[in-house]
Amino acid sequence: MIPCCQAIPCQPLSAWTRARRTLRLAVRRCTNNTNNSNNNNNRAETPRVDLISLDAEGAETEIFRGFPFEAWDIRCTGVETSRRKAMATEGLLLPQGFVKIAVLGKDAVYVSRAAMADLPARLQLPQNINWNEPGSDSDTIEYMRFQRLFCAEGDLDVDVGDQRLLNETEITRQWARTEAANDESLKS
Repeated sequence: MIPCCQAIPCQPLSAWTRARRTLRLAVRRCTNNTNNSNNNNNRAETPRVDLISLDAEGAETEIFRGFPFEAWDIRCTGVETSRRKAMATEGLLLPQGFVKIAVLGKDAVYVSRAAMADLPARLQLPQNINWNEPGSDSDTIEYMRFQRLFCAEGDLDVDVGDQRLLNETEITRQWARTEAANDESLKS
């Protein structure tokens, strides 16, 4: 085993430094698949990382631009993306052997081709996923957040909340919808 917090040698360290405050690097398991010899040149395989979750508030492409993909066997990565940065992120990850398998809210999920071989041929997905539209007045809609399929404990709505409502444009849209509904009800 090697420590998962081991410094990653990479040319543009400034990208890591600038994103350090907001970078959330979640590594579930990191194993060193090397033989026991002291000679690093006899390394059989690169260290394996099952999951990297990256949310660096817009610096994701800068981080991946200098990331030494060849030094790690990364199986899966979840990356917060935006419309502006999605193509740039894909331009960096797809040539490295990743396949985009899902977009969950603002996060894109990429799996390495090696990890794809380990996935079952037919994934077991729920029959339906119900959700509340942000800003809707309906409180009777049943919904299940996709994250619960990954066995997250606790009430995510209370613990995490809907982060999109913190976005000023979403708050403005929600206010406009509410005002329009109120104005319509006054006309009746």
